[in-house]
Amino acid sequence: MAAPDKEADAARAVRGGEHVDVVHRDGRRETVLLRELTYRQLGEFATYVRDDRMADLIEMCVGQENGWLDKLTLESSADLAQACLKANFPLALKFAKQDQLLGVKLAGMLAGMARVANLSDLFPPLSAKSPEPVSSASAAETGSESST
Repeated sequence: MAAPDKEADAARAVRGGEHVDVVHRDGRRETVLLRELTYRQLGEFATYVRDDRMADLIEMCVGQENGWLDKLTLESSADLAQACLKANFPLALKFAKQDQLLGVKLAGMLAGMARVANLSDLFPPLSAKSPEPVSSASAAETGSESST
């Protein structure tokens, strides 16, 4: 596979963008251009986020076909999701002030994000130390007898 032509990618990007390194499940590495979306795409962006269609959102942001994201590692997918939101959400908010439909879609998304934020308080992060396993008490310790 030829090396990515970063200048050509940048020329195709709507208003810039950033190159993001991703890792495929088979170990292959690739650099993709995370594009800043067009005004028309911001409506799709809001719909995808509101409807919890992050895979479609990410594939639109990097200009890849449906199903491409499934070929990446989970870590690369999560990194792309975060980068996509960071690059395009501020733009969507800016235009939502002028486009009522976009504003309604984003309001639904923000409500969903608030619910997730509240849930995250209930569950410790995955990197947190797991509690020590509880050992089973023997029959003698519990005073129970086995029925034989």
